[in-house]
Amino acid sequence: MNMKATLLAAAAIALSVSEEAVAGTPHVKALHAFCKVQQACPDGSRAISSLLSAKDGSLYGTTLYGGRGAGVVYRIAPVAGRLKYRPIHIFCTKSGPPDCKDGAVPLAGLIEDVHGNLYGTTEGSTNAFGEVFELIPNADRSKFSLVILYTFCPGGEDQCPAGSDPNGLTYQGQQTRAQYDGVSPLYGTTTQGGARSDGGTVFELDYVTGKKKRSEKVLYNFCSQVGCPDGSFPWTPVIDSAGNLYGTTQNGGAGKEGTVFELAPNNGGYTQIVLHSFCSLANCTDGDRPLDAVTIGPDGALYGTTQGGGAAKQGTLFKIVPNGANSQETVLYNFCAQANCTDGAGPQTKVALDADGNIFGVTYFGGVGDGGVLFELSGSTYNILHTFCLDADCKDGLHPLAGVTLQSPSNVLGTTTAGGKYLAGTVFEYRSGSQAGAGGR
Repeated sequence: MNMKATLLAAAAIALSVSEEAVAGTPHVKALHAFCKVQQACPDGSRAISSLLSAKDGSLYGTTLYGGRGAGVVYRIAPVAGRLKYRPIHIFCTKSGPPDCKDGAVPLAGLIEDVHGNLYGTTEGSTNAFGEVFELIPNADRSKFSLVILYTFCPGGEDQCPAGSDPNGLTYQGQQTRAQYDGVSPLYGTTTQGGARSDGGTVFELDYVTGKKKRSEKVLYNFCSQVGCPDGSFPWTPVIDSAGNLYGTTQNGGAGKEGTVFELAPNNGGYTQIVLHSFCSLANCTDGDRPLDAVTIGPDGALYGTTQGGGAAKQGTLFKIVPNGANSQETVLYNFCAQANCTDGAGPQTKVALDADGNIFGVTYFGGVGDGGVLFELSGSTYNILHTFCLDADCKDGLHPLAGVTLQSPSNVLGTTTAGGKYLAGTVFEYRSGSQAGAGGR
């Protein structure tokens, strides 16, 4: 890594910050506040996954808790001009905890295939190591049947060569918003397990004709070398049109603070390349510990965030143009550049890009009330679109922990882990200008 080139690239970006949204009218409205029934939160609580904007006009997501304590999958659908929220699957309902045969604790978001079926993962299950599931709707989508496609560690804790504790799923074409065809390979990561040093894996699930369950194979075992220079604890990968997989690891790398990696197809297998090791620069000015996936931009570059490091040690927004071991990282923004971190701090999510390359995301901390912000980076201008919890009741939510979903540059959707009317998080919608909150519940 050329330290001087990286520092010069970061220093060359003159950033102007707009605070219009902080001082003006809030543009965020809660579409749903979780946990209306406080005793059990049957509608779910603590949403930490990104929303799926489905072909039928509905939004789908997951919650970490609620239901029977093991989380739910929910749908927000337009009904008679309004949005109606309902859980479509409550985990661990039939068997009861801790024996959750249908899975428990869905950490990641969902994907949709051309038939309207939904796919996702849970961190827990009967054996507590996670599953990949499919939800199949009936004709009017009033009921969904859950099918387990794969169970990790089927033989228990000592038999996890394929990994354990899976993150989300991806497929070739997802970056272009093409729907999954239902039969092509699914790809994902596990944060732990594997054949080496419990550093996690990248896996592939293959469709098997005539069978419900899928065949799984490990494409890479992390921490394959002493000291984990290849990284460990990976997050959900993304895949480009050539079949290259890209992702981040929370730990490991030359700087011990995480990596950005590539898995490149090679003679029927994959070659792992570390594109960047975080904390490679003094004082970790290049960033420290990414906590979510990277996003492939319209220019083919990789974009993401780190929760720490940077000039103020409060996180970065970065860009990497893949070029094998010669890849260079550019810090596009250092969070907490303003006094009291009013511009946000500690981003822990992936970012979204529109067709023009404008970058949208959220921070977990920072903002006027330290509840996080919704931001946009347009060229070299950093705009605060919304500061969470500016009102006394935090009805818009606070502490977002999931990447945002773009309906359009003026319409951004997301979730928060706390705040809201019942203090258990929200599904929120941002609309710029006079459209603010339009179509809300």
